[in-house]
Order: sequence, then C-alpha cells, then structure tokens
Amino acid sequence: MKLDVKLIQKEKNKLKLLISGVTPQFANAIRRTIMTSVPTMAMEDLEITQNSSVLYDEMLGLRLGLVPLKTDLKSYNFVKDCTCKGKGCAKCTATLSLKIKGPKTVLASDMIPSDPKIKPIYPETIINFLQKGQEIILNAKAVLGTGSEHAKWNPGTASYRYYPIIKIDQKKAKACKTKNCVKACPKNILQSTKTGITVDKKKLLDCDLCLSCMEACDCNALIVEGDDTKFIFEIESWGQLPVKEILLKAKEILKKEFSELQSSIK
Repeated sequence: MKLDVKLIQKEKNKLKLLISGVTPQFANAIRRTIMTSVPTMAMEDLEITQNSSVLYDEMLGLRLGLVPLKTDLKSYNFVKDCTCKGKGCAKCTATLSLKIKGPKTVLASDMIPSDPKIKPIYPETIINFLQKGQEIILNAKAVLGTGSEHAKWNPGTASYRYYPIIKIDQKKAKACKTKNCVKACPKNILQSTKTGITVDKKKLLDCDLCLSCMEACDCNALIVEGDDTKFIFEIESWGQLPVKEILLKAKEILKKEFSELQSSIK
C-alpha cells in the first residue's frame, strides 16, 4: 500500500492529518521523533549577578528554562557540533539579559535578547514578583536541545489514533427499539433512522474508539474497530517552531536515522 497524506485541519499551531498506507510502528516513530528529536532553543545556563527576590536562584533558573523561545534552526547549530568547540559563539548560543528592580511583576518580555529572532514567544508569561527594594540582574544563555534531553526543548505534542470503522447490521438495528447506542455516543456520530442506524460522515473523524456505543447496544448491531493502516495524526506546536516546520524536520531526522541504520547493517 502506498503512503498517502491528506490535510484534515490546519490552525495557527495545530495540524491534523490523515495518514494511510503505513504501520502503527511507523506512525509512532513520527510521533516520537517530533517530541524527542526536533530541536528548539531554550535557556540553559544562567549568570546571576543579583537576585534578592523570594525565588531561590535554582527556582528562578527553572522558570526561565521553561519559557518557550522563538527558534531559528537555519542560523544556529548544536553547541557540540559548532566550530567554537563548545565555547559558545553567535552560531550556537543566544543570550538574554534581565536587569530589573521592584516593585514590579517580571514578565518574559522584560528579557532583552541579543538576537531579536530568539525571544520569548509569550511575552506576558510571569517570571517573578518583585517587592520594593528587590532586584534581579542576570544573563541567560539559550542553546539548541531536544526533548530527549529535557522537556524544555520539546517543540510540542504529537498523537495519533486509528481511523475508525463502524459496521452496522441494519436488520438488527431496525428491529432495536431502544437505540441506546445512539444515545451512548459522546460525539453524536450515530443517528437513528426509520431504516436503522446511520453514521454522520462529517463527524466520523471525531470518533476516538471509546466503544461506548458498542457496549450500550442491546441487539449487537454494531462493530466498532480501528484501521491499523490508516491514522488520524495530530500535531500541536508550543510556538517555538511553526507546526509544518516541526513535521518536515521530523521527516528529515527520521530519514537520516533510517539511512544510518541501513548503512550500519551493510
């Protein structure tokens, strides 16, 4: 069977696809690659000159590390692969500075980036609360990393589920008086008619195979199962990278890993 990909829905940071002609293992490989291998920028090292806030340095560092940063994969390398050999140059490291006094609610937008392209995505993210007389002065180094190293480098989330197949025995369905299966479906996918039960095709992709309808059916008229060669695949970006770029980068990484595996086997 040939691989086929169809776009179901596209939003700002979300993408829903219908992928057919692949195995569950392949679909899972795409999911895992997206979540663990697609790189993003995140704050890793801090140089704290002053911190008289109620947050310890370690807690402040934790909060800053989890602030999503806009990522430019074309301009930056992994530190380990950079020509500076880990010293931290403009090709692998971006800096963000913070110098602020209270009373003030410290926001992500208060961080001053050395590279305008590497900046907090959500400027209203609260970092800390400073009272009168309290102060924070620090420099943060942002580098590329992957979700397999730490969750702060995770570009988003990805999931898939089997394409639903709903088979109906119309003779049994027509004879059924209760139509409990129609009432039990939480997504209102089934509809009762004079001739039996029909499936609303516009809502079919909403089916998550919960089997509530099948369990509630009094006359055993329904069989609900998933097609293990066809998947509804959903990707949501946290904002560091466009969702399309995440998918294409995952494809590039997966292709490279398969090629390396093939070479190793030979």
